[in-house]
Order: sequence, then structure tokens, then C-alpha cells
Amino acid sequence: MAIGGHKALWMTAALVAGGIAAYLVVYEIVFVPQALEDVTRESRYASVLGKQFSVKEDVLALGITLDRNYKKQVDYITLVPRPGFAGPEVVTKAELKKGAQLKVVGVLKSNAGTEYKVEVISDPKPTASPVTVRQSGAIDDGNFGIDKNIYGLLN
Repeated sequence: MAIGGHKALWMTAALVAGGIAAYLVVYEIVFVPQALEDVTRESRYASVLGKQFSVKEDVLALGITLDRNYKKQVDYITLVPRPGFAGPEVVTKAELKKGAQLKVVGVLKSNAGTEYKVEVISDPKPTASPVTVRQSGAIDDGNFGIDKNIYGLLN
């Protein structure tokens, strides 16, 4: 093989290795559950605290474990539209019906983004784990970054 051939081979190997490394980083951020840090006291979130929302369609309440060995413990519950998602981190699955009312009581952050900690005020049964809704838009978008197609602002 010519010297130029070895160089091309090494360049190809480096590109493949870089692609694999990038994939693993994205997988870690998107698919591996991250610990949630409480950032409720940050001033930029003051306007969202206490806001109430109505669920416009049935959503899934997925119990997520943060345990690296996927122990069947629920560390938090995230509300997501159907079809939701699956994986070893999802240890329970329930449904929250259209019309349920939520109140924002905190803000949690991870490498994957921002979640609003909510209370389901239309169903006052306490949950042992925090319930969250993903902030997917800008906090000043008129719905505080919560998907307008799924959650309607009440106050």
C-alpha cells in the first residue's frame, strides 16, 4: 500500500472514531437520565412559579429512575405526550387525563434541559416523587416555554 493509502486509512479511522464519540456524547445527554438540580431560586424563573395549566390532551406520566443499574425506583415522574418514550430508565407508566390541572412549584435543570416541577392540583393525592413538565420553548413565549398544544395557561 502506498504511503498516501495509509494516510487515508488513518483519516477514515479518525473520522469513524470521532463519529462514535459524538454519538456517545449525544446518547448520554439525550437518553441517559440526568440528575435534576433545583434552580427554582434563579430570578429568571420567578414569573413562572405559581402559574397553572390545564392539560389539553391525555398525557403519559412516566416514572423515571436515575439509577445507573435501572433499579425499579421512581426518582421523578415526567409528563409527556403520546407516544412517550421507552427505555430501561422508564420504570412505571400511567396516564394523566385531559382537563387535569397543574401548578408550577419549582424549576429543575439537567444536562438535557429544564423541567418545571408541578403539582397536579386537580388530583390532590401526594406523590412520593416530583412530577415534571419539560420547558421546550422560551420562557417569554406566552406559555412560559411549555408546549401550547398540550398545556393551556389558566392564570
